[in-house]
Amino acid sequence: MLSKLDISGRTPAATTRPATDVEADEKDAQKLKDLYEMWDADEMPTREYRQKRREIEARMKERQK
Repeated sequence: MLSKLDISGRTPAATTRPATDVEADEKDAQKLKDLYEMWDADEMPTREYRQKRREIEARMKERQK
């Protein structure tokens, strides 16, 4: 039986990862959310949104190696 169900949609962090990496990923995930909200509100052009999203996602992917 499940005692806690995670419905966030995020990939769970491995327990062997340093806490600093997990925290950095959480901050970057929030940045992605904020970035999307800015783009959705037409506060930035699509080209800039995509570039910044790629940078953040690359950082996250590098930490998860």
